[in-house]
Amino acid sequence: MALSPLQKEYRKFFRDLLKEKDISSLGELNVEGILTFFRDLKRKWKKYKKDNGIVVESNEQALMAAEVLGMPHVQLTLEVSKQAADECLIKLIEHIKTIGNVGHSFPIVVDPGDSERTKTFYFDGDGASAIYEIKSKDL
Repeated sequence: MALSPLQKEYRKFFRDLLKEKDISSLGELNVEGILTFFRDLKRKWKKYKKDNGIVVESNEQALMAAEVLGMPHVQLTLEVSKQAADECLIKLIEHIKTIGNVGHSFPIVVDPGDSERTKTFYFDGDGASAIYEIKSKDL
């Protein structure tokens, strides 16, 4: 699939920021470095769009970023108990989608009170981690 002119512009903007930071890949950074990079990217891209009169819907922004960065889309299916889905999982995933898909990137900490089991995951709402659709059905 060919990139749109705006996707090409975003890809160039992203790559230019990598060069500005003197890094060739986000893999060179630790979690804090990645957080800092995406905060800076978000702030600078927002200013760039404003300065250039670019208007993009939030879900379109997430899709654009994912495609520009070469991230294929996948459909993920979770099979869980109805109670788990009704009481927490769907609400959790919907909340992550709501705050993330507008371009907000953040860490998600699982079990922060237990040092042996604590794990931090990074959600990149600008594309890599974007959630496009949530469906639930009874089995």
